[in-house]
Formats: sequence, C-alpha cells, structure tokens
Amino acid sequence: MSPQKKKNLGIKRETAERILKEVVQRAKKINSSPESQFMYFVSKVLVFGSYLTQKERLGDIDLAIEIEQRWKTDKEYDRLLNAVSGNKVLGDSRVFYPYQKLITTLRNRSKSLSFHPIEEVVRGKFTHKIIFERTYKLG
Repeated sequence: MSPQKKKNLGIKRETAERILKEVVQRAKKINSSPESQFMYFVSKVLVFGSYLTQKERLGDIDLAIEIEQRWKTDKEYDRLLNAVSGNKVLGDSRVFYPYQKLITTLRNRSKSLSFHPIEEVVRGKFTHKIIFERTYKLG
C-alpha cells in the first residue's frame, strides 16, 4: 500500500482571525521600522475569498496588499537596498529582495496565508474587506 496524503482540512475561523490580527500588527511594525530595515511601507491590506463567507473552516486566508516605496531616486534606492540587505544582494535579486523581505515578514512562516496583487482584487471586483490602512502623520 502506498501512503496516502492527508487532506488539508483548512483552518478554523478562530485561528484565521488570530492570524489576521498578527498580520496587522506586523504591518504596523514594518511601517514604524527605520528605512534601513524595510524599503516599503504597507499602505493597505485587504482580505477576500472564503474568509468573508460564514464558513467555519477556511482553506486559506487570501490577502492583497498595497505598498509604497520609501525612496525617491535611483541613488536613494541603492543606498536603502544596501542598508536593508547588508550589501549582500546582487543582480536581478536587487529588484525582488525588498518586496520579498516585506512579504516574508508579513507571512511570518504561516502556511495559511495566500498573497495576491491588490490590482487583481480591485480590477476583478472581488468582494473584500480592508483590515489595515496606513495612517499618515502630517507635518
């Protein structure tokens, strides 16, 4: 007999709610971190999909994020990238590293989170709920 794969039974709604609270806390932490740690701000986090239903068990948690860059010039980008990566990122990775670091931090090893481009959700007119929106300080 061959071993059978366990069927993914999903996560409980209660667990999903805890995970979403943690994502919001991590987004706030990213935004309050110095630019030497993250090259983007998280401006918005949307949840959509099965989380917005009444189901007690969810397959995963679908999120879309909107980000804002912290740099204004190519020279500033290079300076920030070197600070964030410790001068360890080369070639094509220079483009993807800052975004990947942000997603990895938001995910925090959770296998229950599924990230999607925010344009996919908005353009597709998916029903969604904003769970985090960056507040701006004036002055």
